[in-house]
Amino acid sequence: MLSSQLSNWLSQISDDFDVGVNYRAANEVAASEVEVALSTQLFNDRLTLETNVGVTGDNGSSSSSSGIAGDFDLEYKISKDGKMRARVYSESNDYDDVNTNNINSTQGVGMFYTVDFESFGLFFRNIFRGQKE
Repeated sequence: MLSSQLSNWLSQISDDFDVGVNYRAANEVAASEVEVALSTQLFNDRLTLETNVGVTGDNGSSSSSSGIAGDFDLEYKISKDGKMRARVYSESNDYDDVNTNNINSTQGVGMFYTVDFESFGLFFRNIFRGQKE
Protein backbone atom coordinates (compact mmCIF):
# COMPACT_ATOMS: atom_id res chain seq x y z
CA MET A 1 0.00 0.00 0.00
CA LEU A 2 2.85 2.38 0.83
CA SER A 3 4.60 1.81 -2.52
CA SER A 4 1.31 2.43 -4.35
CA GLN A 5 0.76 5.73 -2.56
CA LEU A 6 4.36 6.79 -3.21
CA SER A 7 3.93 5.98 -6.92
CA ASN A 8 0.75 8.07 -7.09
CA TRP A 9 2.46 10.99 -5.37
CA LEU A 10 5.54 10.86 -7.63
CA SER A 11 3.39 10.69 -10.79
CA GLN A 12 1.62 13.90 -9.79
CA ILE A 13 4.87 15.88 -9.88
CA SER A 14 4.81 16.17 -13.68
CA ASP A 15 2.44 15.25 -16.51
CA ASP A 16 5.45 14.52 -18.75
CA PHE A 17 6.40 11.22 -17.09
CA ASP A 18 5.03 8.48 -14.88
CA VAL A 19 7.03 7.18 -11.94
CA GLY A 20 6.30 4.01 -10.01
CA VAL A 21 7.85 2.41 -6.96
CA ASN A 22 7.36 -1.19 -5.88
CA TYR A 23 8.68 -2.96 -2.78
CA ARG A 24 8.46 -6.68 -2.03
CA ALA A 25 9.56 -8.00 1.35
CA ALA A 26 11.80 -11.04 1.61
CA ASN A 27 10.43 -14.45 2.53
CA GLU A 28 11.76 -18.04 2.56
CA VAL A 29 11.56 -18.31 -1.24
CA ALA A 30 12.32 -14.84 -2.58
CA ALA A 31 14.64 -12.02 -1.61
CA SER A 32 13.48 -8.48 -0.89
CA GLU A 33 13.22 -6.26 -3.93
CA VAL A 34 12.78 -2.56 -4.67
CA GLU A 35 11.87 -1.39 -8.19
CA VAL A 36 11.60 2.11 -9.62
CA ALA A 37 9.87 2.50 -13.00
CA LEU A 38 9.79 5.52 -15.31
CA SER A 39 7.89 6.05 -18.55
CA THR A 40 7.65 9.11 -20.77
CA GLN A 41 6.83 10.15 -24.31
CA LEU A 42 8.97 12.63 -26.25
CA PHE A 43 8.96 14.38 -29.63
CA ASN A 44 5.18 14.87 -29.90
CA ASP A 45 4.53 11.37 -28.51
CA ARG A 46 6.54 9.67 -31.28
CA LEU A 47 9.24 8.33 -28.96
CA THR A 48 8.20 6.23 -25.96
CA LEU A 49 10.68 5.30 -23.24
CA GLU A 50 9.85 2.82 -20.49
CA THR A 51 12.46 1.74 -17.99
CA ASN A 52 12.75 0.22 -14.55
CA VAL A 53 15.60 -0.47 -12.21
CA GLY A 54 15.41 -3.00 -9.43
CA VAL A 55 17.63 -3.85 -6.51
CA THR A 56 17.36 -7.32 -5.02
CA GLY A 57 18.50 -7.97 -1.48
CA ASP A 58 19.40 -11.13 0.38
CA ASN A 59 16.68 -13.35 1.84
CA GLY A 60 19.06 -14.98 4.30
CA SER A 61 19.58 -18.26 2.43
CA SER A 62 23.06 -19.32 1.37
CA SER A 63 22.07 -19.58 -2.32
CA SER A 64 20.75 -16.03 -2.58
CA SER A 65 22.77 -13.12 -3.87
CA SER A 66 21.98 -9.44 -4.14
CA GLY A 67 22.08 -7.57 -7.44
CA ILE A 68 20.85 -4.75 -9.62
CA ALA A 69 18.66 -5.39 -12.63
CA GLY A 70 17.31 -2.95 -15.17
CA ASP A 71 15.01 -3.08 -18.17
CA PHE A 72 14.31 -0.56 -20.88
CA ASP A 73 12.03 -0.36 -23.89
CA LEU A 74 12.45 2.39 -26.49
CA GLU A 75 9.87 2.60 -29.27
CA TYR A 76 9.76 5.15 -32.11
CA LYS A 77 6.77 5.77 -34.38
CA ILE A 78 8.38 6.05 -37.82
CA SER A 79 5.13 6.97 -39.58
CA LYS A 80 2.94 9.76 -38.20
CA ASP A 81 -0.06 7.40 -37.87
CA GLY A 82 2.05 5.03 -35.72
CA LYS A 83 1.59 1.98 -37.94
CA MET A 84 5.32 1.65 -38.73
CA ARG A 85 7.48 1.50 -35.61
CA ALA A 86 11.01 0.63 -34.51
CA ARG A 87 11.81 -0.88 -31.12
CA VAL A 88 14.95 -1.43 -29.04
CA TYR A 89 14.79 -3.24 -25.71
CA SER A 90 16.77 -4.93 -22.99
CA GLU A 91 15.09 -7.14 -20.40
CA SER A 92 16.51 -8.86 -17.34
CA ASN A 93 16.00 -12.59 -17.19
CA ASP A 94 14.94 -14.35 -14.01
CA TYR A 95 17.72 -16.28 -12.38
CA ASP A 96 17.37 -20.01 -12.86
CA ASP A 97 19.49 -22.34 -10.72
CA VAL A 98 18.82 -25.23 -13.12
CA ASN A 99 19.98 -23.33 -16.22
CA THR A 100 23.77 -23.38 -16.41
CA ASN A 101 24.01 -20.64 -19.05
CA ASN A 102 23.12 -17.88 -16.55
CA ILE A 103 22.27 -15.39 -19.27
CA ASN A 104 21.23 -12.32 -17.30
CA SER A 105 19.52 -10.25 -19.99
CA THR A 106 17.94 -10.34 -23.43
CA GLN A 107 18.33 -7.53 -25.94
CA GLY A 108 16.59 -6.95 -29.22
CA VAL A 109 15.95 -4.52 -32.02
CA GLY A 110 13.23 -4.62 -34.63
CA MET A 111 10.72 -2.92 -36.84
CA PHE A 112 7.03 -3.71 -37.14
CA TYR A 113 3.97 -2.58 -39.03
CA THR A 114 0.50 -2.75 -37.48
CA VAL A 115 -2.91 -2.70 -39.16
CA ASP A 116 -6.23 -3.00 -37.29
CA PHE A 117 -9.24 -4.83 -38.70
CA GLU A 118 -12.84 -4.71 -37.51
CA SER A 119 -13.34 -8.47 -38.04
CA PHE A 120 -11.62 -11.64 -39.19
CA GLY A 121 -13.62 -11.40 -42.44
CA LEU A 122 -12.06 -8.03 -43.29
CA PHE A 123 -8.66 -9.40 -42.36
CA PHE A 124 -8.92 -12.40 -44.70
CA ARG A 125 -10.48 -10.34 -47.52
CA ASN A 126 -7.54 -7.94 -47.31
CA ILE A 127 -5.03 -10.81 -47.47
CA PHE A 128 -6.61 -12.52 -50.50
CA ARG A 129 -7.38 -9.26 -52.31
CA GLY A 130 -3.69 -8.40 -52.13
CA GLN A 131 -2.73 -11.71 -53.79
CA LYS A 132 -5.07 -11.22 -56.78
CA GLU A 133 -3.76 -7.75 -57.63
